[in-house]
Amino acid sequence: MHLKSCYILLFIMLYNANCYSQSKNKQHQASIWIRYNQQLQLPKNCMLKSEFDERFFIAKALKQHQFLFRVTVDKQLKKNWTIGAGISMWYMGTNNELASTKLMIPEWRPHIEINHKNSISKRFSIAQRWRAEWRFIKKTNPAFTETIDGYNNNFRFRYQILLDFAAYQKEEKSLHLIVFDEILLNAGKSILYNIFDQNRIGCSVRYNFNKTIGIELGYINQFQQRSSGIDFYNRQVLRLTLHTNFTVLKTN
Repeated sequence: MHLKSCYILLFIMLYNANCYSQSKNKQHQASIWIRYNQQLQLPKNCMLKSEFDERFFIAKALKQHQFLFRVTVDKQLKKNWTIGAGISMWYMGTNNELASTKLMIPEWRPHIEINHKNSISKRFSIAQRWRAEWRFIKKTNPAFTETIDGYNNNFRFRYQILLDFAAYQKEEKSLHLIVFDEILLNAGKSILYNIFDQNRIGCSVRYNFNKTIGIELGYINQFQQRSSGIDFYNRQVLRLTLHTNFTVLKTN
């Protein structure tokens, strides 16, 4: 996508996020996400990506909210395009951070994605990701105290744009300033009022110690529409990520 088009699209997304943020019936929450993100370079231009993410509420009470494990296999194509497919396993807690229940329900999400990275200069790049996922969420009783038979399911479509500026580079060390935005849309028979699922806008600082290990600290504003269509969660998220990048060498 042309650079000018990226800026226009980013402006539209930020404008939409601001419109939603003016809505009433917002519930404010604060969270911390601790993530491990690994990339394993494979032969034949393939990559195995895996991610562990632990998420907690922290504002009114320290309470586990979500845990996830995601694995994706990417295939690199020409002109900095990649395609990928994978699955994630989630354990989801209640969105009520003061609830006494400690139930964590399973959810499975197979997904496919397309990625593109455009290097504008040696220091500045734009990355985009289109992802479609199919969600299978274990059913619970109305009180969210125990699971019952069956799964709810729906589709979700995600688009993310990420701007990366390398503020410092020396040998294998580098410091990156990152800004990103992601919009998520629901689809399916069970979706009545919340076709718009959420918007995540954030920024972060990432320091790479070498080509293998990096650490990233970021802030995310997560604005999520609830199933009623008129109620929203507005979450302030602090995210800490450990990145690793390894290579499997081709043997003769």
